[in-house]
Amino acid sequence: MSNPLGGLARRASFIDSVRQEGCGVCIVDAGDFIAREGRISDKNSIQLRIAAEFMLQAMDRLGYAAANVGEGDLVFGDSFLAGIAEGLDVQLVSASVFAGGARPFAPARMFTTAGITIGIAGIAWEGFTPYVAEHSDPGRPMAMAATADAMREGLEEIAGADVKVLLAHAPLSELRILLADIPGYDIAIAGHDTNMEPFAEPELAGATRLVNRGWDGTHAGRLDLTFDRTGALIAVAGSAVLLDAAWPDHPDMLTLHADYLARVAAALRDILAEYPVSPPPTGTRYAGVQSCVTCHPVQWGSWRQTTHALAWQTLVERSRDYDPECFACHTNGFQWTGGFTLYEDTPAMAAVQCESCHGAGADHCDAPLLPYSRPGEAACLRCHVPLHSPEFDYGTYLPKVAHPKAP
Repeated sequence: MSNPLGGLARRASFIDSVRQEGCGVCIVDAGDFIAREGRISDKNSIQLRIAAEFMLQAMDRLGYAAANVGEGDLVFGDSFLAGIAEGLDVQLVSASVFAGGARPFAPARMFTTAGITIGIAGIAWEGFTPYVAEHSDPGRPMAMAATADAMREGLEEIAGADVKVLLAHAPLSELRILLADIPGYDIAIAGHDTNMEPFAEPELAGATRLVNRGWDGTHAGRLDLTFDRTGALIAVAGSAVLLDAAWPDHPDMLTLHADYLARVAAALRDILAEYPVSPPPTGTRYAGVQSCVTCHPVQWGSWRQTTHALAWQTLVERSRDYDPECFACHTNGFQWTGGFTLYEDTPAMAAVQCESCHGAGADHCDAPLLPYSRPGEAACLRCHVPLHSPEFDYGTYLPKVAHPKAP
């Protein structure tokens, strides 16, 4: 294991290792490579646009054959997505998306590797229409075609392929029914379901081999296809490869990611202007650890020996100290009144401090007899999520940061 899991730099090393085996390789994405619907917010639109360009450039360098268009990829409209993909070899595919009554993306792509032609069609669930309509370009209302119709059209587009693959950004429950009703696809790779663990060993939906790619980038799915002497597909074996520290960071992706971080840093004040500052859930404002030391020197000294006190330094060491996506869990009170804003402006709030666990403490500082929050496991789980802290166990981690009880 390692902290965190996943990442394009590790994915690149995995892809290199597969290519070195000497077999044909076809790399695809099932959709929502820019953002997932439930996590999209206007507060990070500038950074998300930069990240979208980075993701497509990374896919292009990694040699992706096709990327399906999920609803989250249309957060800035179809023109933005088509524009940042222009000139790249990675093909955006969707038989579902319509904008202004026209199709902005190819429904499918034919891709040949090791003498095998793979037809790749992309679809997204019709239930995403309200979401994409809300994010349409002016004068170009977006809608999703009926899912079954899109699946049939995609199949027609790849009729001559040796292997027919469906990239399906749709709920698994819907997809299983549709695949049973619409035969013809050899393989379907499902996306979208955020509550599902990735399963790479195919299950049968009708006659189609169905796999779920997982949603958080911690795994790379691998399908090994076996053909007989006539070129007919006779077997598909799958595995979900955990992208942990066993996979070294690929230097090409590190270089590209450094360019991304430099663009974020250059736009940082504009990015932060999109983040709202709100009254904290408890108390009225944050005060900072320097306000605690006068009355709680023993607890302050204990905190100084913990990794929480070094949380900001870990961002500096990884060149992430200008990435707002990291601020909430490496600073004190980010987005809350009185909390961290930018290191140059609020250096004293740069670390996981007393209030990160206990809540905003300015009221307690002003009136020490006021009761103060005592944190439990829920406070830890705001940041120690499986993606970023895969080995977290409350009982094991708590003693590492616990301090002597305050009087």
